[in-house]
Amino acid sequence: MNVDIRVFPGIDYVMDIESEELPLSENSVSKMLAIDVLEHISWRNIKKVLENLAKKLKPGGVLHIRTPDVARIYEKAIKEGYRAFFAFRFEILSYWLGGNQDYPENTHKTFWDVQALVELLSSIGLTSTCTHDEGVNMVCDAVKPV
Repeated sequence: MNVDIRVFPGIDYVMDIESEELPLSENSVSKMLAIDVLEHISWRNIKKVLENLAKKLKPGGVLHIRTPDVARIYEKAIKEGYRAFFAFRFEILSYWLGGNQDYPENTHKTFWDVQALVELLSSIGLTSTCTHDEGVNMVCDAVKPV
């Protein structure tokens, strides 16, 4: 099942998970993917959203997350001076921290480093392990206890 806030081909449910719960039974899902999702949810609502997602997981179920890591952004943009196709440093920082901002829902509202995300996931009862992709993202698997 594919969920998005916008209408696209292949989207099963068009909804805002920040204000709506997924239409799934509790303890019914083995694996969820939250790829480039969490950073678009207000920091004021992220714990509630994660709690709602965790409720849907079966015991032993996994919430797979990919989200930008501000520590990696610092390493790449500040320490290494990486710019890619951006002319100015403020552009790469704004892009990596604030999102593409090419439509209203594509703005980052919550910021993480590994420790911050692991701490939040632990506070809602999920055990997580995190690594990094080739860029500035962390990739975490958060597991619901059996």
